[in-house]
Amino acid sequence: MTRTQSKMAVFLIIALAVLLVASVGTYIAIDYWWPTNQSWIESNLDSSRVTLRFDAQAAKDGGFSNSDIATVIAETNLEQRALYTRLLLLIAPVAAVVLCLVSLAMFIRERPLEQPSVQEVTPSPLFLSHIGDYQAELKLKCFEYFYWFARFEFALKENGFVKNGPYDAALADWDKFRNRFASVFTPSSNEVALLSSPPQRQVLADGRAEWQTTSLDRESSELGKVILVLKTIRNNLFHGGKSSQADWDNPERNLFYLTHAKRALDLLATIGSLEADYERYY
Repeated sequence: MTRTQSKMAVFLIIALAVLLVASVGTYIAIDYWWPTNQSWIESNLDSSRVTLRFDAQAAKDGGFSNSDIATVIAETNLEQRALYTRLLLLIAPVAAVVLCLVSLAMFIRERPLEQPSVQEVTPSPLFLSHIGDYQAELKLKCFEYFYWFARFEFALKENGFVKNGPYDAALADWDKFRNRFASVFTPSSNEVALLSSPPQRQVLADGRAEWQTTSLDRESSELGKVILVLKTIRNNLFHGGKSSQADWDNPERNLFYLTHAKRALDLLATIGSLEADYERYY
């Protein structure tokens, strides 16, 4: 509950309390106080109580009897009580209405503009169409893989694995890295899992883009196959065209590739002694 809503609640409670007090006070005045007021005044005659229209001592000196004085005092006090009751009956409802209006104004001011209702739908694991549908873990894994892939290519170029690209662009030379370390590379269980279930890649067949399982046969070495898988995962993430592919919308499959690919990058950094530049640890 906001501070404004709390104030509204307090105003409404006070308004109801005022109405309740006015109702109870009126009931007591009509059904209890007025019928017994006369006997109370007669049993407690005191000149100091006469404050309106009449001075008791002057009346007594003028020859009025005690009963006459009591009658005047009773009438005066009854008129006072009636006046107070009428004022209470007038002020209490007005005060209650004012408090209700203040609460209503605060409610209108606090209430936000009507927004079209949006039905919350739990996305199907095989149909994730918006960035908000993806798990926080999957978003983090995607970012981490982009980051570490970029760090690895930076480390390659910093350590001499660099080649000339289009328009003299300096590109990471993965082939040079593969050729140098292929003979000493032994895949761990992590890389074996990646190679046993390679990702798909989008190819152009008969003028149409379609998906095919990545063929690892074009690489003769285990290191070359691992590098091909790592680059395919990176390309599938970075480039468009995956929204119509069922496997792309499978969080578990994506987490499998991202997690295992990150571990494979770590292993390659160790094999090539690239840890310092890869991890920014100098």
